[in-house]
Amino acid sequence: MLKKLFYIGLGISIIVAKKSVSYFAEGREWAGEQIKHVKDAAGSLPEASVGTDSPTSTKEVSSKVNERATMTGSDDLTKINGIGPTYAKRLKEAGITTFATLSEKTPEELRTLTMASGKSADTDSWINQARELS
Repeated sequence: MLKKLFYIGLGISIIVAKKSVSYFAEGREWAGEQIKHVKDAAGSLPEASVGTDSPTSTKEVSSKVNERATMTGSDDLTKINGIGPTYAKRLKEAGITTFATLSEKTPEELRTLTMASGKSADTDSWINQARELS
């Protein structure tokens, strides 16, 4: 009787193992299809143009960034000493995209909007610099 139960248990284990493998294989096939869809979508994206107007130096890159910012009606807030990419992102998320808008805020408002604590941000200086740049 024990021998029979052993073989039944072994048979069930084999069936479960086969099912697990088939589920894994189906999952792999599904993942492969998803990757193929992503590759197809990426393949249909336009190629980046590399021409004579592509920037080659950091000054040219900087001027291209500033040109785009002017076209979108926003200023490069990282030009202000003490505002890095993180603070600039937080300010833009709060709707402050120009030097003029920044210069109208109070130091306390800027600390709150940027989540700056203590002396990590000299918001008084930011306001003064923004007034000079606007």
